Order: sequence, then C-alpha cells, then structure tokens
Amino acid sequence: MNELSKTKYSFISNTKNFVKENIRIIVSILAIIFFIYLCLQLFSYIKISNIKKDSIVFFDTLDLNDEEKLYKDLEPFLNKENFYSILSSLKLINIDLKNNNHEEAKKKYIDILNKKNIDSDFKSIISANAAYTFLNIQFNNIALNYIDQINYFIELIDDNKVNYKSIKYELEYLIKILKLEKSNKDYKNDNSIFDLVDEILNSNDVSSNIKDRVKKIHDFQIHK
Repeated sequence: MNELSKTKYSFISNTKNFVKENIRIIVSILAIIFFIYLCLQLFSYIKISNIKKDSIVFFDTLDLNDEEKLYKDLEPFLNKENFYSILSSLKLINIDLKNNNHEEAKKKYIDILNKKNIDSDFKSIISANAAYTFLNIQFNNIALNYIDQINYFIELIDDNKVNYKSIKYELEYLIKILKLEKSNKDYKNDNSIFDLVDEILNSNDVSSNIKDRVKKIHDFQIHK
C-alpha cells in the first residue's frame, strides 16, 4: 500500500469513527446550543423592551427548587400574551424532556409557534430548536415516529434569512438520513440525498461549520 493509499484509508477510517461515535452527540449538542441561544435572545428582548408585567412572580417562581411546584406555578403563564408565556413554555419543555414526556414537550412547542405575538426570528429559532431536539430523540430511539412533526418544525424556519437557511439545510439533510434509517434503505442508493449534499457544499449561504459536519457524515455514510 503506497503512502497516498495509506493516507486515504486513514482519513476514511478516522471520519467513519468520528461520525459513528458522535452523530447523536452532535445532534444533542446542537439542540442544547439552540435552546441556550433562544433563552439568551428572549431575555435580551425582554430587557430591551422593558416588559415588567408578571416579572416578579415569574422570576420568583424560577427560584423554586421543587420541580413539581415549579411546573404547577408556571402553567398559569402559558395562556398569557407576552414573552413570559414563551419563557415559561420553554422551561416546562425542558422539564418534560428531562422526564421523557415527549408528547407534552411537542405540544408546548406547537403552542409557542402558534402564538400571534411571536416574530419570525424567534419562530425560526424555536422551530430549529424543536427540530434538533426531536431529531435527537428519534435517533436515540429509531422505533419512535416523529418524522412528520420534525418536518413541520423545519418548514417553519424562515430560510429567506441566510443564518436560518444554513440551519434549515442541515436539518433537511439529517431528516433524510433518519428516514433512510427507519426504512432500512441504503444511503448510497438514494440519489436525492447526494443532490442535497452537493447543494449544501456548493452553497454560498451555508456556513463552513455546517458544510464540514455534513461532509463528515456523508463520507461516513458512503464508506460504512
């Protein structure tokens, strides 16, 4: 085996091992990052807008150590038409996911996204967070069936803005892999996924980080 062949074999082997060991971790980390980013954006918006109504009660409630009481005390905020309602929903979603109450978490995500007072940026961020979260759930338990719901979350992402277009591309790629895994179909025989990878890698709207992740996963799928 010449040096070029050794280098190629080493690269493929390292890529396969990286993706195999980390694909679920990657999706999980992305979901967490988007959740943290979303919370920071919402808190920043509240501060700038000087929204004071319900603030004392809301933040006092967050200090509760009793998760059951916290859940109960936050529920009244859900029907309010302000951002404390969204923050409360996100906190309750976090608790639901921690307790594997996926259906409740899904319902709360949908309720947030259907609120009239949510702007397109927040809707895109929340939708992306929901999609990554349920992709992670689905990859960890392939027997579940949240594909339609994940597609719904992805569709709500506004790809007219470059930042969200990049995210949407990655999610569309991951959902294709998920569908193939659920149907036990061969990745290498799906021309549409190759077309999507080419589109992602050649797009000026996709970040280098996402291109790198897609390429690593794609190389693993081809050579596994």
